[in-house]
Amino acid sequence: NVSIAEVGENDKWQRAQVGFCVVGNDKRYVNSSLDKIANFINDLRVVDLLNSEIEILDF
Repeated sequence: NVSIAEVGENDKWQRAQVGFCVVGNDKRYVNSSLDKIANFINDLRVVDLLNSEIEILDF
C-alpha cells in the first residue's frame, strides 16, 4: 500500500511537491517500492521529475 499527498508548492502554477509513504517491516521491500514509484512517474512522461529524495525511518 502507498499513501500519496501533495506536500508543497501548493500555490505555484505547474509545480507540485508530492510525498509518498510506504510502510513495511523489510527495508529492501520499502526502498524497492519507492524506487518503482519514482520510475513509474518518470516513465509516464507527463511530468518532469526534477528531484527525488528517499528517507527511511527505522522504529
